[in-house]
Amino acid sequence: MTEELQRGLIPLARYQEQQLPEYQENPLISALPPIPDLSEVVSLLQQLPSFEPQEALLDGRLRAHAIARLLHGFFQPLSHHLELESKISLMIRQGYIGRNPASGAWYAHLQNGYRRVEEEDLDAAVYQSVSSTANSLSLFGCSGCGKTRTLVTCPEIFGPSKT
Repeated sequence: MTEELQRGLIPLARYQEQQLPEYQENPLISALPPIPDLSEVVSLLQQLPSFEPQEALLDGRLRAHAIARLLHGFFQPLSHHLELESKISLMIRQGYIGRNPASGAWYAHLQNGYRRVEEEDLDAAVYQSVSSTANSLSLFGCSGCGKTRTLVTCPEIFGPSKT
């Protein structure tokens, strides 16, 4: 987390050139950090425990506590954690395509929603052929399988650009 965010300040956006044509000219996507490669995602998710070799020589009861620390301080991302990060990245970027403030399509979509509420008619529309790009995802898993760890780390991956 950047120092600005820790102090409760909103950082200035840093816009970056995008590699894919559908992501170019979209300030929402351009303000995101570059899509990380697999090794970067692994290093952000991975957590290695602190270990001192001399702890192996401790009394058995004390050594048990050191071993417990090792178990709680370790996280090795598996393929499903990497897949979850990839899906979240896709959902954010694909969802921002239809919300591009530069194109006006999102505002047309909002106007259509307002008209439907105002007229109490689900078919009411001000602008034709405006569709939603919203995606959704359900996340299920056994306790302790890394759901929260992966999601908590995602802001570091998708958060404000560090460059």
